Amino acid sequence: MVNTFVKRLDTSYKLIFSEEMKTISRGNNPNIFQRKRLMPLSDILLCSLNKQGLNTDFELRKYFIFQKGLNEVNITKEAYLKQRRKLNPEVFKALNAYYISNFYNCCKNEVKKFKGYLIFAIDGTDFEIPNTKINRDYFGRSANGRKQNMARATASGMHDLENDFFVDVSIKPYKTSEIEMAKENILKLKQIIDYKKIIVMLDRNYPSIELFDFLENNNIKFVVIIKKTDYKKEQFLFSNDDDLVNIELTKSRINKLKRKYPEFCSRIKSKKSITLRMVKVKISDKTDEMLLTNLLKEEFNTNDISQLYGRRWGIEISYNTLKNKIKIESFTGFLPSFVYQDFFCTNVHI
Repeated sequence: MVNTFVKRLDTSYKLIFSEEMKTISRGNNPNIFQRKRLMPLSDILLCSLNKQGLNTDFELRKYFIFQKGLNEVNITKEAYLKQRRKLNPEVFKALNAYYISNFYNCCKNEVKKFKGYLIFAIDGTDFEIPNTKINRDYFGRSANGRKQNMARATASGMHDLENDFFVDVSIKPYKTSEIEMAKENILKLKQIIDYKKIIVMLDRNYPSIELFDFLENNNIKFVVIIKKTDYKKEQFLFSNDDDLVNIELTKSRINKLKRKYPEFCSRIKSKKSITLRMVKVKISDKTDEMLLTNLLKEEFNTNDISQLYGRRWGIEISYNTLKNKIKIESFTGFLPSFVYQDFFCTNVHI
């Protein structure tokens, strides 16, 4: 197992020097990163990936002197940042996707599962970014509270709860729909790995008839936490701890989705309801949590569902780790491109 881990890291490291990564790094400008420079593209990528929250001068010194073993830093901060501004942030997502694909598709004996399924949790979070005008205009800003008019962004991550890493992260302007970002995470996962048995855990922000339909159409099993105000009639009539329920496709529910999902609403207008499984999970003597799932009782009993619910807290811990790596004072620069680069860098396994 250790040998395959080292092999994966070595393969990912070599990929940094490949023509494929050069092409992705150039984005829509095929003419950049062509000439030989004091700091070639591979050094730019490695220095970015080795970032440890220091200011740029110290990051360069740490990379060239302590890691490369040179006697001095042979590039100025200004020259380095000029090159970074040209860099396509997607190169870091591509590096991570390669590592993730290698793990799931080539090291199947090492992949941990629960009852034969890969278990993922998706969650979103908002966080502060450097408070510059360009970031406020591009990403948006908070509108109330003590931190009014601070630049903020919204992130979404898909975390493997058994193998303990993010398989995909994305960052968008502040208050972007978490449901739409979750869909992107799922579609990215399906591009990266070839595995049929997948369960996705989702919290209270995600219950949506349209999302349930999306997950079913992508052959994804799901467990979603619902609020007391979600599907109130169905919860009121629910008398067991674990049973099938018919979620009514009422006119008011469909009308809420019409503007955003007209095709979906047109497709289901003849249906009266969708059938899902509702499960009551006991959190404490006084607290219960209500879940909706498309998992069958024959495969996952009530206790199994409860165990799945308990596992989802792994994403909270991982998000805290991710946020600690991207503290506002440690961003490389004050442009949106640096925000994307630094955010994606934190999730590269190399």
